[in-house]
Amino acid sequence: MWARTVDDAIEKLGREFPDLNWAFVPESIRENEEIMSYWLGEPEEDVLVCVLKERHVNEQFHRQDFFFLNFAYRQDYQALSASLDNLVTVRENECYIGQPFSGYAIRGDSEQDIVIIGVLIPCG
Repeated sequence: MWARTVDDAIEKLGREFPDLNWAFVPESIRENEEIMSYWLGEPEEDVLVCVLKERHVNEQFHRQDFFFLNFAYRQDYQALSASLDNLVTVRENECYIGQPFSGYAIRGDSEQDIVIIGVLIPCG
């Protein structure tokens, strides 16, 4: 029963993922033009859980104004971490933890769905 409930939640959150406010906004940070992602949840929310479920992912490198924990639930994926030339592999059952304003982008290409469970936490 528990596994079915988890699978149902992953399916539901995966369908809702594209509807989150994924607008990447150009910002000047430390005299550099950067791409920013701002808190995706409602202002009163303390935590947002989301699920990326895709076979091919090539996210734009960006910085964000929130903490996040991305758990590789199914399949491995790669992440650009802190800079465009620092590519790390996040293996299935591993977690990538990001802090506000750290650079990040997800990369992945698989014959099966890559499933990443994200837990996002605002700064303030």
